[in-house]
Amino acid sequence: MTPPERRQGVGRALRETDPAAPTGRQAEASQPIEARQSALQVAFLTQLGHALGTAGDPVSSTERTLRSVADGYGLADLEIAVLPTLVLVRAHQAGVSTIDLVGAEVGDDLRLDQVAAVFEIVDLARQGQLPAQSGLDRLAAIWTIPARFGAPVRVVGHVILSIGLGLIITPLPSALLYCAGLGLLVGLLTEVGRRWTTVDVLLPVLASLLVSLIVFLA
Repeated sequence: MTPPERRQGVGRALRETDPAAPTGRQAEASQPIEARQSALQVAFLTQLGHALGTAGDPVSSTERTLRSVADGYGLADLEIAVLPTLVLVRAHQAGVSTIDLVGAEVGDDLRLDQVAAVFEIVDLARQGQLPAQSGLDRLAAIWTIPARFGAPVRVVGHVILSIGLGLIITPLPSALLYCAGLGLLVGLLTEVGRRWTTVDVLLPVLASLLVSLIVFLA
């Protein structure tokens, strides 16, 4: 999980005044308000795209989601680039171009309850019921939601999940014991990865290697 203070300053809006933009007192009065609103909306889109990517949403699906949310905000002149580790959004509104980007950080991770909260935000934003600032606040709060269960319960959950998969693949008592042991191993490695970032980066390779070796040698 990444606390909100780590996210401050990750994406920065770059504004460029369009020489072809309308001039006059009315344009000068309305442009700052519209520019600030557009900057908030672009920042919300980039943070939402980052949260969706961390939640495991495919790149193509994330881009479609961001465009549907942007349509709800009335952002017509919009460019969105979604990569596995980067989200970039550029909007042109009221003669001002606003660019914001956010990249993935080591240790970014969302639990299932946090993923559900992200998609609740998506549903509200698509319906036009969530202002950009409120969306940013709710996204920042998601990263700080405490885990519902402690480490022992999470490890037991891995064991139960492994036994369930074993019942589907090969429902033999001896095989289920191996599945329980492997689930316990992966659960313990996952908890270690939560505390040490270096281990968390290597966890997929390390866990798959150990499980493969155990199954092969058993």
